[in-house]
Amino acid sequence: MNVPPSPDTRPEPSMPAFPAERHEPRPLFCSDPRDPDHDTARLRLAALPTAVGCGRRFVTAQLSTWRLDRLTADCALVASELLTNAVTATGTKTTPATYAELHDRTPGTVVIQLRRTGNKLVCEVWDGSDRPPVPADPGRYDEGGRGLLLVAALAHDWASYPSPAGGKVVLAWWGLHQPPAGTLPAARTADLLTPTEVTRAFRVDPEIVSRWAVEGRLTHIRTLTGRRRYRRAEIERLLHAEVSGRRPG
Repeated sequence: MNVPPSPDTRPEPSMPAFPAERHEPRPLFCSDPRDPDHDTARLRLAALPTAVGCGRRFVTAQLSTWRLDRLTADCALVASELLTNAVTATGTKTTPATYAELHDRTPGTVVIQLRRTGNKLVCEVWDGSDRPPVPADPGRYDEGGRGLLLVAALAHDWASYPSPAGGKVVLAWWGLHQPPAGTLPAARTADLLTPTEVTRAFRVDPEIVSRWAVEGRLTHIRTLTGRRRYRRAEIERLLHAEVSGRRPG
């Protein structure tokens, strides 16, 4: 007599997934052999809006473990933008409300990875879309389209490449030893203000300062301690232009 298998030995039903996600016979990410990885950390997430917050917390916890807290704010924000783009490209913009809805529309996945090499910190995100990222050219009052512009403003640089497993990888990185271009010693930062100092000194909304930076109208400088600062003269010029109703050249 045939005895049905016990519940513990029944085969699990297969779930739909991208081919690259099922077994990963090929790596999702590539590394530079000239600058080998010292530490890596990876997190796979469902391609849902909730992935963005999870990725931010992952970055914050991991950089604290690596004692790279000075890069946490910028890296977490960059990770949010990269994950948002990845979810938009391959996932769904709404989170399923019930398990039945989740089962009926099983989402793809995205993967965020942090790498610490001898020279830099890398934040990279994989998704299953082959379409390369293209920076947008948003208007002054457009609400979206500034994600990659923000990445470019916060990171030392960014790039993308086709993943060996299919899909694409978008990455951004920060140098760990050499300060970025425009960095000044602490003794020369008297006329440079942190975002908080700008808000207090000029009573300006932080979102306005962020908008200026994203639009490329306000450049930031990093001190040797890694803090982002803005030139007082540039803030005064932009505020004067806002009050007079004209955009500075």
